Amino acid sequence: MGELIAQFHITSIDWDPPKGFKRHSWDEEGLMGHDPTWGRFWEIKYASNKQRSQLLDIQNRLYKKLKNLTKGNYYSMTHADMNWGNVLIEGQKLSVIDFDDCCFGWHAADLANSIWNTDPQFASIQEISKQALLKGYKSLRNNSDQVIKDLDLFYLVRCLQILKWVEDREKEIGDIEPIIDSILRPAINRAIEMEIIKS
Repeated sequence: MGELIAQFHITSIDWDPPKGFKRHSWDEEGLMGHDPTWGRFWEIKYASNKQRSQLLDIQNRLYKKLKNLTKGNYYSMTHADMNWGNVLIEGQKLSVIDFDDCCFGWHAADLANSIWNTDPQFASIQEISKQALLKGYKSLRNNSDQVIKDLDLFYLVRCLQILKWVEDREKEIGDIEPIIDSILRPAINRAIEMEIIKS
């Protein structure tokens, strides 16, 4: 998977979009702006007033971090949802599907999205999965230090994005409160551990 994502990134860096091509961007505005692409996660209803205040603080601080983050060869067209649910395996061949989230974004975000998972069964192998992903990625992608350095930051960003994504699908999913809680509390704790906000 890491090699596959690296191939996408290497190709997209040198890709010139055709005239008139438009696609949304998961830049600082699209991810952490006043009206992010997936919605204002700091206003979700299944959160306490304190949690919403913390989320708003995180949003403001992450916006500033992203605004100052290097783009250059670390930012281009990305799949933005390349997880195992969107990869078909046939023998040794991997085929990618589901390009609806495809957008301009940071490569580190693309990697973070691929390892993001709330399934409790995945928790025990998440670090192994992450290291395998990075090993494959680095094997093809030269000068990937900045991408890897920003991975934890974008993992947090993904957690926050998903909060609003889940809330917007309450009718389809059903009881979302425990799902929100399982993402929200760890996300706030992660932000505290990363010293983005104070406890």
